[in-house]
Amino acid sequence: MVHWFCSASLCFNNFRSKTTNGERIKFYRLPKDVSLQKEYIRILHTKGMNFKNGHFCWEHFSSGIRELCTDIPDIAAPPSQIAIMKRKYTNALTKMTTSQKATEAEKKNLKSDLLRSIAGYIPALFLETNLNRASTLCKLSAFFIAFSSFTTIAMLTAIALSRMVLLSTCFLHSQVNYKTLFIKIGLLSWIYGFTWATMPFLGFSSYTLENTNSRCSIDFFPKTKTEKVYLILLIAFGFLIPIITIITSCLYTANVMRSQYNYFYMIYGKNNVETKKYKVKEKKAFSSFLLMVLSFIVCWTPYATVGCFSAFTSLVIPNWLLHFAAFFGKCSALVNPVIYYWKDSLLNHYFKSKRLQIMKLLFRRSEDNLTILPIKEN
Repeated sequence: MVHWFCSASLCFNNFRSKTTNGERIKFYRLPKDVSLQKEYIRILHTKGMNFKNGHFCWEHFSSGIRELCTDIPDIAAPPSQIAIMKRKYTNALTKMTTSQKATEAEKKNLKSDLLRSIAGYIPALFLETNLNRASTLCKLSAFFIAFSSFTTIAMLTAIALSRMVLLSTCFLHSQVNYKTLFIKIGLLSWIYGFTWATMPFLGFSSYTLENTNSRCSIDFFPKTKTEKVYLILLIAFGFLIPIITIITSCLYTANVMRSQYNYFYMIYGKNNVETKKYKVKEKKAFSSFLLMVLSFIVCWTPYATVGCFSAFTSLVIPNWLLHFAAFFGKCSALVNPVIYYWKDSLLNHYFKSKRLQIMKLLFRRSEDNLTILPIKEN
């Protein structure tokens, strides 16, 4: 039993359930080979029908109750099925991160994120450095910056949450249309960001001139209970919940990758090519997760600190903290897309493709400039 491992052909492909006379019956579909049938029956302690305690193995996370699967030795592949396992077993995480549809859809979302964020800061270029009042242009600039910031945070949170959900139900990855998924995430994030950015115009708060007299922003000095509630909810839904979701998703993904690496290590050995490739992917994913979490904390903690000081204390907020909050908030418009592009090696692929196009163009021009001399016969 120690040397038997999970097989997709045993624990997933052959698992069936059907409803007969109002009763849901779980069973395993046994193979046609008689010798394998006997081996399966001996291992599963069932003839294939009425396996009421049947559930998927720990590696495939399909039961949703992982603790029930860690000490069940009879959900295992016989030694004769290891070859089938090697052919059929597909790492859901690898497929999810290397899927061309997912990469293309994510690339489009990140491009829109970058363009929207940059466009949000364009009105700020036309403002004076020393303002006396909150003009209409100043308020519009604050609105577009808030809209882009809230949308960026919502998109990062939604991507992290969707990754965790897809990994927890990994056998649904083949049924997921990633393009549609990321389009929905983008649209919902835009609606979410627009809603939060519009609420100050509806009386829940206001866009006002900061104490630095250099920009307008959401009023961090609430004068009414409504403004204070809005500020507290903004801290919760704009910083605390997103950072908890992102950290949880990264830790969960890292845990899945570690368990899958241990699986490859146990099956193929440490020096196997597949194991080494997966180890490289694991290191890169861990570094990208760490960079993602740190960048989010660095970019948005100053604004969260300003909001907490304003909502829960009567301390005077120094101007340098307001400058820092605005600077790091603007940096997030560039940091987040760069991290995702680097995570999927999109920048490297982009530069390689451009270099290849330039080399082809130069080679074609050099061929066009060649002069073909006629050969004279003696």
